[in-house]
Amino acid sequence: MIISPVHFCLVLNVAHFLSLDLRADSDVPLHRQIYQQIRQAILTGRVRSQQKLPASRQLALSLGVSRSTVVQSYDQLISEGYLKPRRGAGTFVCAVIPDELLAVSGDTNGRTDAAISSPGVVAVGAG
Repeated sequence: MIISPVHFCLVLNVAHFLSLDLRADSDVPLHRQIYQQIRQAILTGRVRSQQKLPASRQLALSLGVSRSTVVQSYDQLISEGYLKPRRGAGTFVCAVIPDELLAVSGDTNGRTDAAISSPGVVAVGAG
């Protein structure tokens, strides 16, 4: 495959955009490293709400991994509600991410922090 100078610059921009640091010698699989680092970039605001992510082919090329590795990471982020694919347009960060939905705001109706932060745990109080 011949890479044009314009394509090469695009690939470098993709890598710089996400600043992913993959470790081949890690016990963590590559798809999981990509997932964790993109998720962290979303949570810290380095990647903004509704921002378009690189195409899986572009990201795979820039990282030197197979496209299926990137697709696996994207699919996990999509299933968890961090990303939303738009047919023909690309993959975007969701407007509201799951962690924002879990944040407690205002009245907790008398529930303890343990009951709020532990799904399935019922708080028993003096009432």
